Amino acid sequence: MSYLAANLHSESGLADVGYLFYDSGGVAIGARVTADIVDEGDGYYSSDSVTIPGTAKEVRWDSTAQLAAGLTAARAFLVDFPTSGSSSSGSGSFTDADRTTLLSIDGKIVAGSAVTVVSPVSVGGTTVTITHGDDYLAADSRGLDFSNPAWPVLTGGTVLMKLSNGTTFTGSVTGATALRVELTAAQTSLLYGRCRFDIEATLSNGHVTTLVLSGLLIINTDVN
Repeated sequence: MSYLAANLHSESGLADVGYLFYDSGGVAIGARVTADIVDEGDGYYSSDSVTIPGTAKEVRWDSTAQLAAGLTAARAFLVDFPTSGSSSSGSGSFTDADRTTLLSIDGKIVAGSAVTVVSPVSVGGTTVTITHGDDYLAADSRGLDFSNPAWPVLTGGTVLMKLSNGTTFTGSVTGATALRVELTAAQTSLLYGRCRFDIEATLSNGHVTTLVLSGLLIINTDVN
């Protein structure tokens, strides 16, 4: 059995929360689950003693009310989670330390199943939420990952993340239809508030295509 948790746009008190498993191709597995979900507070929801399907690579949490309001589902990847000395291995108690660990793990899929984590990149890849002055590096499993099976093959190409303020970040191709953008603390220290972004790829044949158009980048600020 596994313990799953995610944050739904920091909104607590939702009565219609559910989650649904997806395979590596983005195809839903089974039906949306709404039973035995606990409101942990601060927008975190969890479910204890969950049986994760063997082909599941992703789980998406949502609420009917939030979807109706135009908010995207919270994408959470299945990752290994340390259970030694942790209360999140099935006890139903979700601590502040657990939350810190969850939010520090990028949406990188690791063999096995345990808890889930919300990526800085939303399920549709159109909203990215970061913290001013933080690093978002693959070495820390915090890179900003984007993927879409409908994209053209990116292998051998190059990618750019272009902000509406004129800033441009160079990304890297991580798969046939996947890419990653890494940001250093020095770079995020120059970003404030909100801005729009595009993800643009130059394919191996020289053709240019926009993969994400007018996405939203939200930069949160630490308490001084």
